[in-house]
Amino acid sequence: MKEGAIALGKVRGYCYLIFLFDILILFHSEIAGFFGTTDKKILYGFTAIILFQAVLSVLYVVKYVTTVGQKYKKRKEIIMYAARLRYCFMAMLVFLAGIICNYAVADNIYVEKALIMMLVMMLLLALKNLTILQRGRY
Repeated sequence: MKEGAIALGKVRGYCYLIFLFDILILFHSEIAGFFGTTDKKILYGFTAIILFQAVLSVLYVVKYVTTVGQKYKKRKEIIMYAARLRYCFMAMLVFLAGIICNYAVADNIYVEKALIMMLVMMLLLALKNLTILQRGRY
C-alpha cells in the first residue's frame, strides 16, 4: 500500500496545482494585459496545464486502485471513493471544454466565471474524496 499512498500524494499535489491555475484562469485577461500577450494564448495555456494535471491525476488514482489487494476488507469502499475521485476529474475536463467553447463562440464573461467556479467546486469535491482515501476512514 506504500505505492498507493505515494500515488495519492501525487494526486493531492496535482490538486493544489489545479487550484492555483483555477485561480489564475479567473484573472486571465489581467494576466494577458500584464505580460502583453493575447488573452487567447493565456486562456488556452492555463487550460492545457489544468487538463494535463487532471489527466495525470486520473491515472494516479487508477494506479492507487491497482495496489489494493483482492482480499482487502474495505476494497469496495476504496473503489467507490476512487471512482468518485475520477468522476470529479472527468467533470473538470468537461468544464474546461465548456470554458474553451464559451470563449470561442459566445465570449460571455458570466458563463466563463460560472464555469471556473464549477471547476473550483469540483476540485473541492475531489479533495474531499481524496482525504477520505488517504486517511482510510471509509
